[in-house]
Amino acid sequence: MNRLRTVLVFIFLTIWMLPVSFIFVDEVDAHPTLTDSDGDGYLDIFDVYDLQDVNLDLTEDYELMNDINASVTSGWNSGAGFIPLGNVGGPAFVGNFEGNSFTIDQLYINSGSDTAGLFGRVSNLGNSISNVNMTNAYTRSTNAGPAYIGILVGFGDVVIDNCDVEGQLVYNTNGDVIAGGIIGYMDWGASVTNCDADVDIDIDGGDNILIGGIVGIIFDGNGTITDCNVSGNIDLDTQSLTPSAIAAGGALGIVQGGSDASTMYIADTSADVDIELLGVDARAGGFIGAVLDPSATTQSYLVERCSALGTIDMNSVSAISGVFAAGFSTFIESGTFSQCFASGTIMNTGGAGDGYAFGWSYNVDDINTPKPPSVIDCYTRTVMLNQSNAVIGFTASVGDTNPVTIDNCFNANYYTGVPLVLVDSCIWSCNTASDTFYDSTLFSDGSLCGNVTGKTTLQMKTESTFTDAGWDFTSIWAIDPSINDEYPYLINNPPPSPGPGPPVPIVPTITTDYVTHIGSGSATAVGTLRDEGENNVTVIGFCWNTTGAPTTSDNVTS
Repeated sequence: MNRLRTVLVFIFLTIWMLPVSFIFVDEVDAHPTLTDSDGDGYLDIFDVYDLQDVNLDLTEDYELMNDINASVTSGWNSGAGFIPLGNVGGPAFVGNFEGNSFTIDQLYINSGSDTAGLFGRVSNLGNSISNVNMTNAYTRSTNAGPAYIGILVGFGDVVIDNCDVEGQLVYNTNGDVIAGGIIGYMDWGASVTNCDADVDIDIDGGDNILIGGIVGIIFDGNGTITDCNVSGNIDLDTQSLTPSAIAAGGALGIVQGGSDASTMYIADTSADVDIELLGVDARAGGFIGAVLDPSATTQSYLVERCSALGTIDMNSVSAISGVFAAGFSTFIESGTFSQCFASGTIMNTGGAGDGYAFGWSYNVDDINTPKPPSVIDCYTRTVMLNQSNAVIGFTASVGDTNPVTIDNCFNANYYTGVPLVLVDSCIWSCNTASDTFYDSTLFSDGSLCGNVTGKTTLQMKTESTFTDAGWDFTSIWAIDPSINDEYPYLINNPPPSPGPGPPVPIVPTITTDYVTHIGSGSATAVGTLRDEGENNVTVIGFCWNTTGAPTTSDNVTS
């Protein structure tokens, strides 16, 4: 974890020392100077040639006047395609861009510069890119890194509002890469609101790799993401490399904090992104790859009413080292997470390697963090398939230097396979959790959990289990037979219908207390029937024999 943080800082400090290469556009149309035909202060863009002409003056305001077919760009500039508007090493776009809800289709970018996207670099905090739709976009960087890639924006501090993107991001060069479906590198104070993304991100190679379905990185912990949805796929293949760090998240790759003035807000956002990890030292979260904030004392991070729904496949086909997959986020070093849930799938199709699966997070920790994190009113119903190493229901460790809060949370995960370590709710290194539960019918070993209560499936679907512990079933939680398989759900953040995970039957819970009068052909077993299961269970009893593991043919009914 320390190595990950150190490498990231190194990237950001050296970005401005890289040599700059400029690609001159040879496909600028011989159009007259762009005009403002309707007098609204925005220069008019009618076709892809007008769009490319924006590079001739990056200080003006522009607007789309109609849909644009950009398929011709695949033949531009000797295969380089459309040249991004603005560049990290050169002038940035500093105007406003109004899409008027029109669509740019089949924009092709195969950039050799350090940024790739419709806008390479934007520096216009206070101005905006609004109401732009992009479909069938192809955005690729061949830069040796750092490379900043996004379908809409590669790098910038900008307000992005009501934009929808669909397309493919590609990087297959052995360098540092930061990529996001909408924006790669979100600089100080930028925001993404009311946006949807449907993206396929394909990373084959790289050293430091930070990938998110919406945003690759929020730098210095200053940024806003609200009312957004993302779907698609992230494929990371680093088998032939030894990368320094990999962090991937369904919505956001990483939050890299540091400033006391850092303010991050993420709300009402859903990620349904399938992530495949094929390599070493990888970290993937269903929503956020990692939240790192080692030094801030007054920062404010809030993530609320968000959800992670996709699949993470560790695909450990060999002894891969240190692959961590978490339902929501791998590392959480700071911030408040409220009314969020993770209900995707973590799988290991290779069935080997050193992979670890966590229902919520690998680490909710206060290490080197003056302002420790909290997780309140959250849950995980993660399906864990074919796991070969550790399965942890909620989180693997909780720091104890400063008080970390985990309150009013539960997990009801479903797993298959024979992991080396199976712990139902967490491995707590401190007892700061309160009023938190796990489904003991699904996970039977609770010996390493502190301050966390196991309840049967039937009890987990009973409101009084939670209201007796002080949970708010008026404005935060509810139980409905048709929602979330009858587990509690968040009123202001309901799961998709019919709910995450496979339906879990309520089975009878019977324990054998002791056996007496053991003879050559009989014995007396005394047990406890803790609940009778579902209504269609008609016969309840014990199965036993004197020679080995009992089967149903050895049943004794009652």
